[in-house]
Amino acid sequence: MKMLRTAIFILFSVVLSIFDIKMQKVPIVILLTQLISLVAIDFLFFRNKMLSNAVGAVSCFSVLLITYFLTKRNLGFGDVEFGLSVGWLLGAWLWIPALFLASVLGIGFILLKNHSIQSERIPFIPFVSFSSFWLGFFSNSS
Repeated sequence: MKMLRTAIFILFSVVLSIFDIKMQKVPIVILLTQLISLVAIDFLFFRNKMLSNAVGAVSCFSVLLITYFLTKRNLGFGDVEFGLSVGWLLGAWLWIPALFLASVLGIGFILLKNHSIQSERIPFIPFVSFSSFWLGFFSNSS
């Protein structure tokens, strides 16, 4: 069932990443469907992890929401909403290194493109998706 959770996360994350890259907009319907699917799987098969996952979802969302307001909305609100699914997938603590890794990957991407970080909008969901998948798949705790 862990593979099913991962597959659902990847499927929706690829779609969300495409929207983020192409339009810099993230459809709330897809975000909610991803989150509801993950919650439903956990309700059916992983009830013992639901509290940790809920804490992860709320914590990740809260940190991204605070970042959204502190950075004068340089982070898109779709990225903030995506934090709910990331936090739910990774649980109470693993979302922290996932966001750190995503930030490092995003900065590395900009440096490789030889552009200024301040002059360009970077789609964050692809980097968060990759780091969340990588940490979630190779971790024993999620």
